[in-house]
Amino acid sequence: MERYTRNTHGALYGWELSPRCIGPGRPATRTPLAGLHLVGHWTQPGGGVTGVVTSGVQAAREILGHARESALWEALGG
Repeated sequence: MERYTRNTHGALYGWELSPRCIGPGRPATRTPLAGLHLVGHWTQPGGGVTGVVTSGVQAAREILGHARESALWEALGG
C-alpha cells in the first residue's frame, strides 16, 4: 500500500480497528474550520477503498451543498 498511497508502512485502514476507532470514533469529513474538509481512511466512515471513496463523496456533497447523495450524482450528470 505504501507504494500506491505513500502511506508509511502501508497502514491500509488508518487508525487501529478497535471499537473506539471505527465509525463515529473517527473524525468527520466536516471540521470546525470553514472550508476545510477531511477525507481518507483516517476519517468517517473508515478504512479500505470503499471507506475512502465514501468519505470523498460525503465531502463533495457537503462542499457542493447537496442534501442527498443522489442530488450530487444528478448534478454530476450521473
